[in-house]
Amino acid sequence: MILILGASSFIGRHLFQAWGPGKALGTHRSHPVPGSVFFDATRMRLLDTLPRPSQCSHAVICYAETKIDACKGDLLRSSELNVRSTKGVIDDLLRLGIKPIFLSSEYVFDGEQGHYTEEDPPNPITVYGSQKLEIERYLAQHGREHAILRLSKVLGTDPEDGTILSRWFTQIRQGEEIRCARDQVFSPIHVDDVVAAITAVIQLNLTGIFHVSNPASCSRLDLLRMLLEHLGEQEAAKRLEEAVARVLREGKSVTYDLKADRNDPSAVGTKEMADAIIAQLKTVKVSIR
Repeated sequence: MILILGASSFIGRHLFQAWGPGKALGTHRSHPVPGSVFFDATRMRLLDTLPRPSQCSHAVICYAETKIDACKGDLLRSSELNVRSTKGVIDDLLRLGIKPIFLSSEYVFDGEQGHYTEEDPPNPITVYGSQKLEIERYLAQHGREHAILRLSKVLGTDPEDGTILSRWFTQIRQGEEIRCARDQVFSPIHVDDVVAAITAVIQLNLTGIFHVSNPASCSRLDLLRMLLEHLGEQEAAKRLEEAVARVLREGKSVTYDLKADRNDPSAVGTKEMADAIIAQLKTVKVSIR
């Protein structure tokens, strides 16, 4: 049996569904999940709360405040949840002989290099990334077996799941203007693949740090274009691609990373480039048929 701490989170919910109550014990705090038990890591201890904890071989720590702005905006609250309480949970797990699997993030890196490997030194530039790295180091200091999964952007394909694709789907359906960065490159991964990776780590009893992401990378704009094509909106996707190409050909409203010389003083910010694309495109308004 495994323990899923945060079975009501986006990843935790999918993991709990995949394993089922017969093979997994799930916890929730704010949003009850059928078959899970209430557990507030900020004021409760595993040793005093959970039924049958000693039957669990592995524990997946899914709960966290993952919103970048929220972590920075309320440092006390995010530190309490992401750091202090997580350290207490890890201490309890190790006392019970349960192997921790910690879901970390690509935000432990600054994003300058890209295509990071597990051997690259972390250098977080956000509060959220720093909090994740603090837990990684706390686990390492214990010297006990554990696994750390550094996740890239996780998305789903359920229109109601609240991830980036579902938000765009809603905006497209409602004919709203969509703004997204062309110069933010990431390697998004589907939540089902994350569940498969966690399952493999558990079944193979792996130890160490693992990067879990799509092997290919794309910009947010590329992802939006792929979504439009998938929805059968090839015309809108083509208009979007042509608008970007026109802006790039003109070379005036282009971010520094797309300039021949990265120190070119004529480079603009992401917002200015997005405005230039919108000016070319006017607006991406399509309907879902």
